[in-house]
Parts: sequence; structure tokens; C-alpha cells
Amino acid sequence: MRYYELSDEAPYAHYLNEYKSSVPQRGMCFMAKRNLNVGECEIARAYKLTPKGFVEVLSFNVPRKVRLAGACLGLKLLTSMSCPPLLA
Repeated sequence: MRYYELSDEAPYAHYLNEYKSSVPQRGMCFMAKRNLNVGECEIARAYKLTPKGFVEVLSFNVPRKVRLAGACLGLKLLTSMSCPPLLA
């Protein structure tokens, strides 16, 4: 499975990441958006059922610069450090 970020400007699709597995699947379902961990930039979570009856949890995250800015803000409150502007 590959996932991309879509935008209105060219190039319209940006490759984000890919999931590969040698274990086949019997079924798969996705969790509702309201239950995702947005603090970790999770955009989807899937549950994959394997032929042996195990459930494998697949988390799909996107890289974001905002996480670094949040950490920088915490440091700024504790020290007199100046942070670079947010470029999300």
C-alpha cells in the first residue's frame, strides 16, 4: 500500500510512505477518523487479519514540521531560547 498527499498545485500528488508485507491478508478494516492519534500526525489506522487469525495494527503517519515547533515552544517557555518561525 502506498499513500500520497494531494494538493492543488503541481505536482498534485506527493509520495508519503509505503507499507509492504510478505504476510497475506484475509481481511482489513480502517478505524474511524475520530479515534486517530492526531498528535502523532496519524492519518489512518488499519486492522489487518492474517491467515493464522492474528490481527496486525497498521498506523499511517505523515511527516510534519509542526511537531518540532511544538517542542520548540515548550523549550521557549522553560528557557529564554528563541524559536524559528512556524513553516507548516
